[in-house]
Amino acid sequence: MRNTLVTIIDSNIQANTAPSGGGIYFNNVISTIDDTTIQENTVTSTNGSGMALTAGNNSQTSIKNSEILNNVSTIGSPFSGAINISTGSASLQDTHVDHTTKSNGIALSSATTTLTGCVIENNVYVSNNQGGGGGIYITRGNTIIFNNTIQNNRGQGIYLWLIDPGTGASIQKNLIKGNKTGTGQNGAGANLRSSGQPILFSDNIVEDNVAGYYGIYPGAYGGGLYLNDTSITLRNNIIRRNTSNCDSCDGTFAGSGGGIYILDDILLENNIITDNTADVNGGGIKIVGASPIAYHTTLSGNSPEGIHAVEDSGGNPSSPQFYNTILANHTTAIYVDGDPLSTVFLESTLWWNNTTDISGTGTVFESYSQDGDPAFMDPGNYDYHITGSSAALNGCHTGYLGFDVDHQPRPPAPECDLGADQYWDPGELWSLFLSLIVKS
Repeated sequence: MRNTLVTIIDSNIQANTAPSGGGIYFNNVISTIDDTTIQENTVTSTNGSGMALTAGNNSQTSIKNSEILNNVSTIGSPFSGAINISTGSASLQDTHVDHTTKSNGIALSSATTTLTGCVIENNVYVSNNQGGGGGIYITRGNTIIFNNTIQNNRGQGIYLWLIDPGTGASIQKNLIKGNKTGTGQNGAGANLRSSGQPILFSDNIVEDNVAGYYGIYPGAYGGGLYLNDTSITLRNNIIRRNTSNCDSCDGTFAGSGGGIYILDDILLENNIITDNTADVNGGGIKIVGASPIAYHTTLSGNSPEGIHAVEDSGGNPSSPQFYNTILANHTTAIYVDGDPLSTVFLESTLWWNNTTDISGTGTVFESYSQDGDPAFMDPGNYDYHITGSSAALNGCHTGYLGFDVDHQPRPPAPECDLGADQYWDPGELWSLFLSLIVKS
């Protein structure tokens, strides 16, 4: 369809075949699709786009309360998706995208797009026994990804690369779970990169993702996240139980950054990073030739290390800074590679139950550190909030953030607590709230 207005409601679009746009093809169309199933459609051309729907040439597309199921690319479309939006704008709301074969669930390019309340799962791109594609594939454009479930895709849950000036992305309050990539496909939960355009990644749960799961010699970086630009901000996330795999390799190109793999000077605020695993190093965070700044981070139970900092392939050292941090329950809490000299700066750190706190030939500058039990709420069930007996209480030398991982207020130093969570006695916040009302 071209140059028209279209409304599709309570319909079933099924078992169609085309070179592109297997179910629906829009060119400069303003459309509304509601309560509709688009299923078992096929594209047949090499890199054919939109097994279920293709919308291009400044189309304006609204899809809600719909099912996008079992659509297929016969040859393989790694840069497209069951829903393919190119230029224009799109809104996807409360829509289920499931079991796309040989492509992504959703692909966005040079479009202004909002995804809310969607479930994007079980989408698979397969080539030469490797996973590819995945849940959401984004190049260019302004994107909001809010309150979605992105799970069990074969390939990255989210692949985002912002290239054009004036664009940006907000990825908030999503569950990103159980996505698995193939050899060399980094960032199983999300692979985020930019050319200076801002990316906010906040209030997400990133769990049980595996990088480098598929392939003859599987291996990749960044089980949870792979981050490559200074414009990225990580705020109020829970990143847990992710894995960076490396089978039959020497570790040079894979098997590191179980939770997060960092390649640039990003900003981290109030993140809980726990129980992640890397086959080679950097179970919690791997930092390569970068100088990120992290405020109020809780790291616990990552293997083999909590943080691993190393120079990049060009010989540029890492110089991360961590403020108001909990580092607990690691074999090695921090490893710093010193060839050339990499340096880690620590202010106000709580150490607990690490076999070794600091290792490696690099340099660590620390101030206002202490040893003590963080007294987590229920670590056996992955609850790393602190309790009233925690040694993290009132541990800040300097206060940097006015809120914690749960958006509760955080008082200034010295009353602010170490780690991502700020503890309040039962009823204390309510009393504070009432006192503010009275004063107003």
